[in-house]
Amino acid sequence: MTDKNEQHNTTTTSSPSISKPTTTANSTSISDCGDKSPKQTDDADLMVIPLTLRHTSRTWIHFTRKRVGKEIKVECNYCNKQLTGGPRAGTSHLTEHANKCVKRKCLDIRQTRLFGTQAKDGGSNDILSLAPYEFRQDKGRKVLTEMIILHEHPLTIVEHYGFKKYSNTLQPGFKVSCRNTTKKDIMQRYETEKEGISALLRKMNSRIALTTGMWTSSNQRKGYMVVTAHFIDNGWKLQSQTLRFLYVPAPHTAEVLAEHLKECIHSWNIDIRLSCITVDNRTTNDAMIDILCQEFPYGSLMLHGRFLHMRCCAHILNLIIQDGLSSEIKNGLDRIRDSVAFWTGSDKRNQNFEQVAKQVVPECTKKLQLDCKTRWNSTYNMFMVALNYKEMVLVMLEKYNKYWADVNGLMGVATILDPRFKLKLICFYFEKFYDAFIVQAEIDRIEGLLHELVDEYGYRNETANIPFVDDFDILNWWKTNGNSYTTLQQIAKDILSIHVSTVPSESAFSTGGRVIGPYRSRLLPETIEALMCAQNWLWADIKGSSEFKLERSQLEEIENDDCNTGVSDVTSIA
Repeated sequence: MTDKNEQHNTTTTSSPSISKPTTTANSTSISDCGDKSPKQTDDADLMVIPLTLRHTSRTWIHFTRKRVGKEIKVECNYCNKQLTGGPRAGTSHLTEHANKCVKRKCLDIRQTRLFGTQAKDGGSNDILSLAPYEFRQDKGRKVLTEMIILHEHPLTIVEHYGFKKYSNTLQPGFKVSCRNTTKKDIMQRYETEKEGISALLRKMNSRIALTTGMWTSSNQRKGYMVVTAHFIDNGWKLQSQTLRFLYVPAPHTAEVLAEHLKECIHSWNIDIRLSCITVDNRTTNDAMIDILCQEFPYGSLMLHGRFLHMRCCAHILNLIIQDGLSSEIKNGLDRIRDSVAFWTGSDKRNQNFEQVAKQVVPECTKKLQLDCKTRWNSTYNMFMVALNYKEMVLVMLEKYNKYWADVNGLMGVATILDPRFKLKLICFYFEKFYDAFIVQAEIDRIEGLLHELVDEYGYRNETANIPFVDDFDILNWWKTNGNSYTTLQQIAKDILSIHVSTVPSESAFSTGGRVIGPYRSRLLPETIEALMCAQNWLWADIKGSSEFKLERSQLEEIENDDCNTGVSDVTSIA
């Protein structure tokens, strides 16, 4: 035994020593193709200094810390070059050396991945090559978290046998986190994304418009308020970001809603930069806005809050149509609905109806479809017949005049801010809207409101109309030409971000219906908010990313499905 030990010590001291880098569960050691033996543990290792918890950089897998005299050095595991390694030395010079080290070119094949390049001519001359590959557990967890948030998978997917087997097939080294750990990762990602949105809002030099609405989950029987911010960023891009998806305990009175909305506005530090709040046309919302008007500092709102309240035009239109449908033609609509419900009530009845229909109207191949009472567009065909009844029309006109005859002043200003039309478009439509003897008074009212805004913002400048062009980008025009009209440019930036409907907020309710499904009805409100808001923020980044782009048709399909489903869900609850 003594001879062997002596022989071993002689061998290790006669050749340069190469120490084996400290490894963790997340890293794989790198060899140098057997050119040199790994350093053995013996008395010569007393000079090696182990890594501590503060050495978190992955660069350390290529180096070994050693004490040389009174100094601490860092030795390359491949070429044995010693570099500065004191507590204040950092790792930048180590990373640079590791990337340039000529003896590191020969890597263990376990640290490489086979990449393929398809031949351009479509032939069989595909190129296969080995490239460096580094497995990272933390990156895998991050991507897994994104997948769950973006596609609304249940948190329990990480515990499914099939998912674990699939993950192991892709990367045997990846350890799928448990459900609780995944939830922590989601909450951490939510906080990270939230800080990014907060930083974006802090940089804005424009006012922010809000849309908000209430929704009740059918599975939880809980009420949620969604708050969406709309603004034009410093690059003159219209942004819409969900700020909150918060649980609101019952009763949902005006005071309760106002308190929760106020808390949201203050928590995001946008109380002195509001332009307006768009809500559905309900008495509760009217009272809520009245309460909020008293909560903001005097002078912080445009024209002292005269236009803080924006009524949702889509909701008003729905009320108008419903009034029309429920008056003169209600009985006819009910009979049609009863008939459709009867014939589609069973397969046998449906088959009998189709057989008769083929004989009577063979050119018609459309199937019977029962309309949704709260979605007037699905009743469009029946409604066209009902237009023959003039007295129905009078009821609808009365409803229109009640809510929208006084064209919202800010919408009139937004029309004037279009440099192609300015006052000409206002004049054209007002002549159709109003009686001849009040047209000019209404035009003067809108123009006077613009002058008030100009006076409040501090400048006045008017110029000639620009030529009409198709596909005109008004935001880009103000971005490139607005420097000549700085005050009007700021007004345009604040006004043109205002939404005249709550659809951007209500579209989140369709997502909420999927997130709070029958198998996830026990999710806590804070988890639901994290999932909803983080999904909105992540999709916004993906759609604007140059590295990862979805097909335009896919994005439009997703958005259309969300909007269509969202309107149905919200209207049925209302």
